[in-house]
Amino acid sequence: MVRLTPERLRPAVLTGLALSLLVVGCAGGAADHQRDDSGVRPWSGAARFTADEQARLHEAVQREVAACMRTRRLEYLPQPAADTRREASASPYGLLTGARARSDGYGIVGEILSGGTGPPPDANAGLLASMGADQADRWRGALLGRPETMRQTTVPDAPAVRYDPDSCAARGRAEVYGRGWEEALLGAEAATNRVVDSVRKDAGYRRAVAEWSDCMADRGYDYPDLQAPRAALARRAERAETASELTALGRTEIETASRDWACEREVRLHDAAEQAQRRAEQAELQRDPGLAGRLERFRGMKQRAVAATAGARTAG
Repeated sequence: MVRLTPERLRPAVLTGLALSLLVVGCAGGAADHQRDDSGVRPWSGAARFTADEQARLHEAVQREVAACMRTRRLEYLPQPAADTRREASASPYGLLTGARARSDGYGIVGEILSGGTGPPPDANAGLLASMGADQADRWRGALLGRPETMRQTTVPDAPAVRYDPDSCAARGRAEVYGRGWEEALLGAEAATNRVVDSVRKDAGYRRAVAEWSDCMADRGYDYPDLQAPRAALARRAERAETASELTALGRTEIETASRDWACEREVRLHDAAEQAQRRAEQAELQRDPGLAGRLERFRGMKQRAVAATAGARTAG
C-alpha cells in the first residue's frame, strides 16, 4: 500500500550465514511474490498495490517532487524506493500459499537475512547537513509545508493526516494520483480495515480458525490463531545470537509454515475467509450507501496512476 509515511522493523545483526538458508530467505522474490494469499482481499484488493506498482509510483512521485523543488530553486535528490515485496504480498488475514510457505515461510528469517526492508537511507541527509539553519528551514518548508498552511484530513475510522497542499511533497502526489488523493486513500484503507476487523470477528471464520488450530495441534503445534506462529518465531529470531541458531530457526519456520498451509487447506480456511469477507462487505455497503461510489473513485485514481507510470516506464 502506498502510504504517506513509511515504517518498518529493524534487522538483526548476522554474519556468515549458510548458503542454503540464504536461498530460503531470498527465494521469496519475483515468482513467489507475484501471487499472494489466494486473492482473499477486501474490496477485490482495491487498496492493495503490488510491489512493482509501489516502486513505479514512488519513483514517479519523487520525480515530481524534485521538479517542484527546482521551480523553487532548491535541490532535491529523489529518495530510492524501499523493497516492499513481502509487505505487498502479505495476506491481511495471515493466510499463506503453498509456494510461499515452502520457500519463504512467514518471511521472518528471510527479512533478517535480506537486511530488513525498511526505507533506504535519506538521500538528502548530506545535502541538509551542508546547509545553514535558515536555508535548511526553507528547504523543509518547501518540501513538507509550514505549520500555518497545513490542512487536516479526517475520514471515519482513520487517523487524521496533516499536509500542506502547496508543499512539493503534496504537489508531487497530486501530479501522479490527482487532487484529493490523501482523502481517497485514507477512505479506502479505512474501509479495508473495517472489513478485516469484521472478518476476524465473524462466527463462521472463527470456527474455521478453531478447526485450523485443532489441525495444527494434531501435528504438535499449540497455536490459537494465525498470528501466533509468527509471533513465536519472531521472538526466537530476536534471541538468535549465532548463524547456526538462525539457520536452524529458518528450517523450523519453513516446516511450521508448510504445516500451517496444509491445515489451511484441510479446513478450507481461505473459503471461510472469503465468505466472511463477503458478508462484511455487504454490511458495510448497507451501513454506508456512499461507500461504493468513493471506492470506485479511488479505484479510478489508482488505475490511472498505475497506467500512467507503466506507460512512462515503457517510454523510458
